[in-house]
Amino acid sequence: MKRISIRAMGLCVVAASAVTLGVTGISYASGVTVSDLNNGATPKGMAESLAGGGVSISNVTYTGAERAAGTFASGASSIGFEDGIVLDSGKVQTYPTDPPCSRGVEGPNTCYESAEGKPGGPSGFENSTAFGTPGDAELTALSGFPTFDASILEFDFVPEHSTVQFSYVFGSEEYSDYANSPFNDVFAFSVNGTNCALVPGTSEPVSVNTINNGNDQGGDTTPHHANLFRDNVRPSPSIESQMDGLTTVLTCTATVKEGQKNHIKLAIADASDPNFDSAVFIQAGSLVSGTQISTSLTGGGQSGKSITVPEGTAVTDHATLTGANASKATGTVEYKVYSDSKCTVLAASAGTVSVTGGTVPGSNAETLAPGTYYWQASYDGDTNNNSSTSECGAETLTVAASDQPITASGTTVSATEGASFSGSVASFTDPDTAATASEYTATIEWGDSTSSTGTISGPTGGPFTVSGEHTYAEEGTYTVTVTITDVDNSSNTATATSTANVADAALASKCAAAATTTQAFAGPTATFTDADPNGMSPPDYSATINWGDSSSSSGTVSLGTGPGPYTVSGSHAYTSTGPFTITTTITDAGGSKTVATCKTLVFAFAPGGGSFVIGDKNAATGTAVTFWGAQWWKLNSLSGGSAPASFKGFALNPKQPACGRGWSTDPGNSTPPPNGPLPADMGVIVSSKITQSGSQISGNTVHIVVVKTNPGYQPDPGHPGTGTVEAQVC
Repeated sequence: MKRISIRAMGLCVVAASAVTLGVTGISYASGVTVSDLNNGATPKGMAESLAGGGVSISNVTYTGAERAAGTFASGASSIGFEDGIVLDSGKVQTYPTDPPCSRGVEGPNTCYESAEGKPGGPSGFENSTAFGTPGDAELTALSGFPTFDASILEFDFVPEHSTVQFSYVFGSEEYSDYANSPFNDVFAFSVNGTNCALVPGTSEPVSVNTINNGNDQGGDTTPHHANLFRDNVRPSPSIESQMDGLTTVLTCTATVKEGQKNHIKLAIADASDPNFDSAVFIQAGSLVSGTQISTSLTGGGQSGKSITVPEGTAVTDHATLTGANASKATGTVEYKVYSDSKCTVLAASAGTVSVTGGTVPGSNAETLAPGTYYWQASYDGDTNNNSSTSECGAETLTVAASDQPITASGTTVSATEGASFSGSVASFTDPDTAATASEYTATIEWGDSTSSTGTISGPTGGPFTVSGEHTYAEEGTYTVTVTITDVDNSSNTATATSTANVADAALASKCAAAATTTQAFAGPTATFTDADPNGMSPPDYSATINWGDSSSSSGTVSLGTGPGPYTVSGSHAYTSTGPFTITTTITDAGGSKTVATCKTLVFAFAPGGGSFVIGDKNAATGTAVTFWGAQWWKLNSLSGGSAPASFKGFALNPKQPACGRGWSTDPGNSTPPPNGPLPADMGVIVSSKITQSGSQISGNTVHIVVVKTNPGYQPDPGHPGTGTVEAQVC
């Protein structure tokens, strides 16, 4: 018989046990945080963290994958207790590189079956990891199937009394699609060979089949001890855990050999195949022998083993009895307060209360003078419960002298995006004239989802100034919130808000257009830089080009990031020649602007193709030249020697002249130049050498210049073409 899952096929029965450690771990997801054996957890530390009272631990061993065991913290809202250890048939801790649905136990649950007409998890249908590690013979015998990926923690312990107990939670990916089926995940806590992980009030081992809310995939829908089950799929995932279902907090109770070495084996494994992960969580400090007493302080809105309250606050102590027979305990508990950590100097008697059915009332409320105090509770025991006293120094109360409230006000911040701001953000005063700056801390929330620690300065007695450094990535208006805290009394705080006015970083530009251009302009018109190191194109910048002839168009800004430089380019067809002013306006999305102005001379070559020619010794700007006429060879000087007398000044080929490109033409008037009129600003070839071979005249192109043409030109050599050199093109 086989079962089918979306991710894999096979049988997955988990038979094992888990352990819990109270060490803050590393986590990739929200809720509970986990550290596996690769990230600080150790088998010895895991086992020792279980000991709560009346037991000593030794001879710790671990068998399994390094990623299948570890410690967790922050589990109160999801697991049911704050910290402990976890054993898993898959991964306990999620790494950033883990693929979806092959992760640890942390939430939220993103891998689960479809149910009740709703789609499955957004990442997949089951969380599963196969390590390829061996199973365990005892677990194989327990499950009735071969086991895989066993995670086993074993150790010896010596109890002070004849009973031990500890608290745990079981969770599995088998819920609820394989509840009430032959594919029954199960685990065991073997104490001296006997499994103590039983459904309360029964002899049934805790498993997917013995604690559930029925099968949600068309199988047997009968619930079993549903009051002990927490569904993390139906109606929707609500527990910060990857497990599809978890039990409530359960207790393992076992009879042991008092004062002698006993053995416990905590193990979990996949059964039948290495698919579908299950985990067991064990509470740190919950392994106790006999009846043990633990305590917690409450006062001033705080609770825990160690609290700090302001002067005048009433504080109470609350004792809890744990142990195999603690639920039926009677007798009394006496509360005392000491002023020394050895509990020898009595500061206050906080009352004696009667225990009924294992319930211990709290102490009297005590209001104490400023100082440090150590609370202790003592249980006198009864016929079935041994006496027990809480550890001296385990509970610490600090009563802080009352401080007069500090007052603060914000300081307006003026900054520029991308540039570091350094300066005052708030000021505050303290009525205590002996106060110094070192007595306070400050946190600055800059209003852009970042924060930093402020620097506090000022004379004794104040006033004090809070300063900070920050760089805003974008311009705009931000709300700056400064929180000042008295180091000696964390409840004495003041908050100041102010406004940060962040200006757009300045732009700077310069001309990039060529000094001369043909009527068909295409190319850069400006370059610019942004003082903001976080600039980006697109989308930060836009540009408009005014071409100087009563027309304009959008410019194209080059791609890039950072301060630049960036280039603005455009294209335009001029309808006439002459000097024009090109004005490029660049605008930042934040409001900054810059303008680059260029002077360019627009020219055209002779109409119809080809070009007129002048000698290189006549090509200086401002020189009057003759570019066509019967006396061309006399009126133009060439550094390479005189031109042939038959050359009149027009080069027929090529149709589009270019610097460095030779030209040729017919002698005399065999191919006449174009009819007029000529462009007012005309491109002309500059040659240093012209020769004739037969009927072919040719020359070189050392430069191209722009000539301001004069009237009077005609295409016959008797009507010369003249003008003045305006500029050099190349």
